[in-house]
Amino acid sequence: GESLKVILESKKLEIDYKPKILEVIATLDTGEGVEVGKLFEVLALPEHTIEKTLDELMSQGFVFEPHPGKIKKI
Repeated sequence: GESLKVILESKKLEIDYKPKILEVIATLDTGEGVEVGKLFEVLALPEHTIEKTLDELMSQGFVFEPHPGKIKKI
């Protein structure tokens, strides 16, 4: 059971950035969506973290891509 405990511990440390990213999208969106590149600039997070979170948000139906490279809240 020791290895399972380690896995559970590491999962707990994974921070949920979804609320923060949704907030930033809402703040930056002037109507056409927000460029993903802009999110990389504004959020002090690794690009893969932002991309992974955006993928999760899309699959959960919180955001969509009105144009390639742009993200918009639903």
